[in-house]
Amino acid sequence: MNKRKLFRFPEFISKAKIKYQLALVYLVAVFIPILVIGSFLMKNSANLLTNYYQDMLDTDNLRVKTVISEATATATDVSEELAFAEAIVQLLKQEDSWTDGKASPNAAVAAINSYIYTNSELADISIITDNPNAEGFTHFLVATEEEKMTRWYQKAKADSQIYWELLSKPNRKGQTEWNLSLIRQIPLADSEYTALLIIKINDTYLQTHIISPEYTTELVTDSGQIFYSSSKDRYGQMTNLQIDYSKKYQSYSGSYWEGKNKVFYGLSTLHITLSESKVYIVTANTKAYGDITRQTTISI
Repeated sequence: MNKRKLFRFPEFISKAKIKYQLALVYLVAVFIPILVIGSFLMKNSANLLTNYYQDMLDTDNLRVKTVISEATATATDVSEELAFAEAIVQLLKQEDSWTDGKASPNAAVAAINSYIYTNSELADISIITDNPNAEGFTHFLVATEEEKMTRWYQKAKADSQIYWELLSKPNRKGQTEWNLSLIRQIPLADSEYTALLIIKINDTYLQTHIISPEYTTELVTDSGQIFYSSSKDRYGQMTNLQIDYSKKYQSYSGSYWEGKNKVFYGLSTLHITLSESKVYIVTANTKAYGDITRQTTISI
């Protein structure tokens, strides 16, 4: 009975032709180490570049956060002045015609105009009231029955605290304008009337100060609606990101796949001054993944 010969690698090598021996030596001594080292270097380079792009993204997120923080702070400061301005309060409490009454609307209108003209962060300041004498005066609106039933009107009427809401209205071109808006009650002691102060953040101001050639940005209210976006068609829509609105503060960074492209993003939370309202800042880099892939491939 013939015994099957066992395969012995050293014996095979010794009998192989010189060119095969050299090829094997090259494979073991050169190619495989290069492959291992190259893979390590590629992964290490990718990690370094990923951290770099993420750090830059976080820096831009902080920049955007500063812009919206300063804009909302300006609106809050102005609201503190106007909500307790004697000329405005006495006018809103007046039961007689504003044209013939003791309090003149001229001082109130002038005060509001001065704040709009000197603060580019603000798009508009208006006072909505159920005092019928306000009809036809600049910056003053008489609340309609439909407006009185809205959530924001009911909330502001019942609570003296400042809060922020995303409001919309059609412009002259028939397009919808969206503005993050401060809403607060104007205290009218010993009066049957109600008045709300509304200050809208200027979207053009946000665009001018936030726009970036490298990053895309979305600003989201604490109800999930987008009030600023690098894509105008996203205004008023709900964000796609999973945000836990019950948490006091959220800050994290990561990535997600958008088709075949990996998008790097960062999220942070802004608590608006003198308010319980929050804004979520979302910045993203859609080009980083492609740049990392190209640079690691070229370096290796």
